[in-house]
Amino acid sequence: MRYSNTAVEQFHLGRLVDGIDQGRIGIPEFQRDFDWNENDIRSLLATVFSGWPAGSLLLLAGDSPIFRLRSMEGAPPLGKITYGVLDGQQRLTSLYQALYGKGEARFAIRWDVAADQEIDEAIISVRRRQWERNYQTPENQIERRVIPLTALRSATEFFNWRDRILMKILDPVKSSIIRNLITDLYTYRLSAIHDYEFPVVKLDGEIEPSAISRIFEKVNKTGLTLNTFDLVVAKSFDTNWNLRDKWLESLEKHASLGTFFGDDGLPLLQSISLLRRGDLRQSAVLDLSKQEVQGAWDDVVEAAVRVISFLRSHCGVLKREFLPYLNLLPPMVALEQRGWVTQNPRAASTWFWNAGFAGLYDAAANTRLVAHYRSIIGGDPRGFDSDEEAKFISLFGATRKSQKALWASAICAVAFSTEQRAGRLPEELIAELDISILFSRSQIDAAQTPALMDDPDGQFRSCLNGLLVPRRLSSVIAKLGARESLAVCAKSEFGDFAAAQIPAEGLQLLGDWDLFRRFRNDWMLDFMKENEVRNIGVVKFVPNSFSFQIETV
Repeated sequence: MRYSNTAVEQFHLGRLVDGIDQGRIGIPEFQRDFDWNENDIRSLLATVFSGWPAGSLLLLAGDSPIFRLRSMEGAPPLGKITYGVLDGQQRLTSLYQALYGKGEARFAIRWDVAADQEIDEAIISVRRRQWERNYQTPENQIERRVIPLTALRSATEFFNWRDRILMKILDPVKSSIIRNLITDLYTYRLSAIHDYEFPVVKLDGEIEPSAISRIFEKVNKTGLTLNTFDLVVAKSFDTNWNLRDKWLESLEKHASLGTFFGDDGLPLLQSISLLRRGDLRQSAVLDLSKQEVQGAWDDVVEAAVRVISFLRSHCGVLKREFLPYLNLLPPMVALEQRGWVTQNPRAASTWFWNAGFAGLYDAAANTRLVAHYRSIIGGDPRGFDSDEEAKFISLFGATRKSQKALWASAICAVAFSTEQRAGRLPEELIAELDISILFSRSQIDAAQTPALMDDPDGQFRSCLNGLLVPRRLSSVIAKLGARESLAVCAKSEFGDFAAAQIPAEGLQLLGDWDLFRRFRNDWMLDFMKENEVRNIGVVKFVPNSFSFQIETV
């Protein structure tokens, strides 16, 4: 019998995150940096709390004989290494940071979630500085009715946190009610995190370096996980009808589907679920019958193609990653299956811009999307803002990682307006498109405005400093000033498109970050007004002053 250098085991989540925090689990030094955003992390947490599979991990026992290991983002330096993570860095880093309170965001669970609500609607994320101001203390957490994720590292941590909270509540009746509420939530819905396990393929430390390299390469090219779409494939299967084959046929027929949906056909199933059940949650999708999936599939595919074309033409969504919310696609496709989107382009684009700029789906996304979908089909095209409180936003520090929906909406606004001025960008060039920066870090550091709103790094990466360029130019202009960046772009086929992203009056301000960011912020404010974005207050600096004001739209 041939000796095998691999084994498959179940690893408890607690064992993994504790190992990361103790410096015993690292990742290869050459691995890409952690790049999941808060939406990704909230989705993973919901998967864990629901007990659903989140894929397998690939670990190498001991230190690596062929590459150096480093600690994960936010974790302490490595000590005595027990495992190197070859596949699973993004998932493990996300869970570690959420449970240990690391990184730029803090995560919590609203304890007033209704019994019939999906757990993902109760998970919130808050930027670190906002957490420290408004959520850090027991009093804050009582006021905002949240359980910090750090209290769920273990059962002991939870009950210690609960007791500290209850000590702050002097009213015995209120204390008893809250005690029962959070204890029941923990017992029946949250404690599952302590039993959560990942299937782990463990490589023996003595495995040959060439085998490690081959396995690592294979995993990064073809790794797949079982998801809801796969389960519906099995449920809807007939000898003459295979959902997986139908999806692949659709991708071959319509290239735009692959651009926006990748390999995941789940949003189309969610659209069918909305049409048939009035719901898009996972449980509703899995409840669809074979006949419902088969009967609606072709029409929904065609509706999805029309929605993608609409988003491209009316909302500046040049690429999937520019969408403020991916979960906007299912309700839009369901509405277009009824003909609503293409028949009401102004109303549909107004919904899109309000959703992104106002952050409509940053929390309780599924519940809100279903409610807004029902309002729209009920005849109220602005049903999405009927129950929303006014929200205040700042574009000065909105980045892809910190405020993805706001960042993406601003990028789409630039792309849409640019194509209005310079003409439609050829499809073959869109594939190369990336978001780079216009002003260099040194220009931003030299700006005179005090750190009133955001740190320099946040401004550097903010949507106000974004420039749509091909990837090959992004690294070239990263350290150049604004004028030099446009000069480099001017020598490429993107030259006209790059310059057209900045109206003529903005081109005169490329030597002064303070003046330019105020100009672009005001331009974005005017764009919101033109597109009927309402019920938000936008931070606006007062000219010739270090003060700012809130302008409501």
